[in-house]
Amino acid sequence: MGRQKKSKLLNDVEDFFYSLPILLAYWVYQETGSQWLAALVFILSLGLLYLGISKYKQWKRRKLLKSGIDIVDSMTGAVFEEYILEHFKHIGYTGRLIANTDDSGADMLLQKGNEKVAVQVKRWKNNVGVDAVQQVIGAVEHYAADKGIVVTNSSFTESAHELAASGNVELWDRKKLIELIDSVNNVETKEAVLH
Repeated sequence: MGRQKKSKLLNDVEDFFYSLPILLAYWVYQETGSQWLAALVFILSLGLLYLGISKYKQWKRRKLLKSGIDIVDSMTGAVFEEYILEHFKHIGYTGRLIANTDDSGADMLLQKGNEKVAVQVKRWKNNVGVDAVQQVIGAVEHYAADKGIVVTNSSFTESAHELAASGNVELWDRKKLIELIDSVNNVETKEAVLH
């Protein structure tokens, strides 16, 4: 099941939950005949639903951020992309995932200040080769980005390093990924102690 199919399922579930306040308010109106009470029930249930979904998304984000490299190695590609995006957001980037059907060589686009970055993410067991670097170079041009980054939980081949050096592409291997995970987890720990 790809990211697009998963997103559609999540959207359908969210749509169902967002229809619950309407159904509940309608039921209250049918039972009591009071428009005022039905409106109050609608507003309260919508607020609770919004709060619940917000808390769930915060919990999911924290859970992703606290995952270590051992968990990363068992993630699906789609979850790994979300994981990397959350880590980039935690270090000051804004951005979004790009649908698999229209990635043009990038899995996500990021922005930090005036810098636009195209990112290719590879959760692999083997070394990542020149194909990933070529893809992100194409994405940099396609999206008019300032640079490209390829992130992996593995390592890169020597030819990938050579191409990246000539193409304004940063390669973030397993060691750099562990450093990113540790820096985010250290910030999370400090914030927890201060609050």
